[in-house]
Amino acid sequence: MRINEIISTKRKELGFTQEQVATYLNVSTPAVNKWESGKSFPDISLLPALARLLKTDLNTLLSFQEDLSDLEIATFANELGDDIFKNEFGSIYEKAIAKIREFPNNDRLKYTLVTILLGAINFNEPSNKEEYLSELNELLIQCVDSKDLQISNFALHMLAINACRAENYQEAEEYLNKIVDFSIDKEVLEVTILSNEKKYDAALEKLETKVLAEAVKIQNLMMQSVNLLAEVERYEEAEYFFNTLKKYTECFNLMPTNAYLAEYRIAVKKQDKARAIAAFTKVIENMTKPWNLEGSILYANVKFKENSLFANNQIKAIISALEKDEELAFIRDTPEFKEIMEKFK
Repeated sequence: MRINEIISTKRKELGFTQEQVATYLNVSTPAVNKWESGKSFPDISLLPALARLLKTDLNTLLSFQEDLSDLEIATFANELGDDIFKNEFGSIYEKAIAKIREFPNNDRLKYTLVTILLGAINFNEPSNKEEYLSELNELLIQCVDSKDLQISNFALHMLAINACRAENYQEAEEYLNKIVDFSIDKEVLEVTILSNEKKYDAALEKLETKVLAEAVKIQNLMMQSVNLLAEVERYEEAEYFFNTLKKYTECFNLMPTNAYLAEYRIAVKKQDKARAIAAFTKVIENMTKPWNLEGSILYANVKFKENSLFANNQIKAIISALEKDEELAFIRDTPEFKEIMEKFK
């Protein structure tokens, strides 16, 4: 239970009214009411007296408990992700913040929930968006001090992205410069150790997992190159990168959606209706198909948990965002585009 639930439960068990608790602690009755409703918390100086009154100890009152496991964090994160498509942003935000308050020292929980909220805020577009963004940035800044270097680096990376979106480029550069980059490749050393121990299957699995991760990184870099070249209207180079990206994607059995997204960006910038609609159709169709790597010789030793498949609500979110995209005005009224939008809504 949380502290507000503990105060309310213990008070009722002992037969006290909120007024009696308020009198004992020399505070107002509305203050006690806010504690029990979770709208505020007792001042730290009041906690010992409150614990004595409720015949409990501080550990119980503060609901100290063991930290969340990675599985528990993932389960809550999935639950919160589903809420994005059902509830207003304010209620999603409060739910996430309540969980963070419950486990204030869990940096992984904090970072995970902040990234979900940053995605949700762009989907829900609350009226006080800037205020929320400022609060989320503060939570990311807290994550920078994490003892887990990976979380610290992730938080710095996200802060740099947010600063860049806000056109605070000097601030973005400062965040990037704080990211710790190791030149030692831990995975390569682990492969050597496993090979020397004659654990060849494990060594191959680690190598192939590394190949896949690096291949995805290069695919993303090539996508960014296509987008940038199209943005500055250097179409010949953009087409070359796109064709190379398409071959690379096939060669390494990567998600084809990303290659079609690159083609789609070129078509949109060139105002090519037929090509834009064709590429967009391929993007959405591939989102509905599983990205199955189990039959790939390149990754034969990798144990995949499940096929990577975009959830229906993710596709709907993308469709919803595209409906508002001003760049698509030139194809939005075409019968083909309307048909696609209706099909996948």
